[in-house]
Amino acid sequence: MTSGSSPIAKQILKLARSQGMLRSQDLKSRDLPVSYLWHLERAGLLKRLDRGLYALASLPFSEYL
Repeated sequence: MTSGSSPIAKQILKLARSQGMLRSQDLKSRDLPVSYLWHLERAGLLKRLDRGLYALASLPFSEYL
């Protein structure tokens, strides 16, 4: 599941694209497994900004985000 090709991973990445940032609570409220955040981060598809806060790794970041 590291490539982000599973249906759940695709759904999470789509959500991240539409929202800009993604909280673990966003996944919980949609009954999506929060563990996917860690796997998608390890695959280089998401970047962890803070505890429970993620964004697409392809987006430019600044400390003033």
